Amino acid sequence: MESFNLRILLCVSVIVFAAAMAASGATPTNDLCTGALHVGEITNLPFDTREATFDGIGACFRSPNIWYVYTPTGSGDATISLCGSDFDTVLAVYDGSNCPASNSRLLGCNDDACDQQSEITLPVVAGQQYLIEIGSYSNGYSTTPGEGVLTITNTGGGGPQPPVNDNCQNALQVSEVTNLSFDTTYASYDGPGGCVRKANIWYVYTPTSTGNATISLCGSQFDTMLAVYSGNTCPATSARLLGCNDNSCGEQSELTIPVVVGQKYLIEIGAYGNDKGSGVLTITNAGSGGGAPANDNCQNAQQVNEVTNLSFNTTQATFDGPGVCQSGPNIWYVYTATLTGDATVSLCGSQFDTMLAVY
Repeated sequence: MESFNLRILLCVSVIVFAAAMAASGATPTNDLCTGALHVGEITNLPFDTREATFDGIGACFRSPNIWYVYTPTGSGDATISLCGSDFDTVLAVYDGSNCPASNSRLLGCNDDACDQQSEITLPVVAGQQYLIEIGSYSNGYSTTPGEGVLTITNTGGGGPQPPVNDNCQNALQVSEVTNLSFDTTYASYDGPGGCVRKANIWYVYTPTSTGNATISLCGSQFDTMLAVYSGNTCPATSARLLGCNDNSCGEQSELTIPVVVGQKYLIEIGAYGNDKGSGVLTITNAGSGGGAPANDNCQNAQQVNEVTNLSFNTTQATFDGPGVCQSGPNIWYVYTATLTGDATVSLCGSQFDTMLAVY
């Protein structure tokens, strides 16, 4: 598959930016067929059709609709389900991803499969694309859109996917973080075997200052193991192993090692035995009391892919932006998309009044 190397510069500051969050009552980003969101196999993906408009062909329904493009990860029978939604749904699936949809490409239409919700099972081919149209039942006079969930399963091996940082070469970049969520349930193994010997995931830690860094998995929900290596080249080697820990806080792991600002350290997270599950990663640095963040300046922007609840702190940041959107202390990231589609960059859940710009 051809890699997608579009890089996007993100600037985070300290004033709210209304466009950074999906405002209540906003039209869905996938309201139009041309804005269809790309998905693979997923479980309970939330959606909302209450502010949607209609741009379908009308062969199956004429209510406000939203769109997805499904690309199977394996060939088999795929079940596209809206079961669990809170309104009377209607569902249509078309061959291909071109817009507009057409009657000749309609593969299936369903109204009520699980009570008043919809579900379609159809044969799919790995790598091919299928257009999904979601709307609500109409009696000819009125319709009631609502909130729902989309689940896609695939008997051809298109089940849950491994974490994006499953392999060492895809290690996620972090600095000091607090309770960064992770999940090893579907991870595989690619370690050197000097410490962790089962399913593992990877991070690259870049300290923001010199000091003693504590890398902790305390609070995780399974029996973890933790290893830290000098440098960030892959594969990791036993010769570069700086520390290994199994049980430090109950059955969870923690290591404290001396670190140097700007240098990189590979973190390998796994489990004792065959245990897997969800956990949290916290990295604190005794030398990080008064310095500016490592990504304080644009030229030092931190590299990221898709991330969830990546911690940041602008307390000691300075300002070096163009001033068009914001003029307060700011930090920077470079986002490299792993898929073509609509990306949502969100600061929701932050503890201060934020502002966000994307370049």
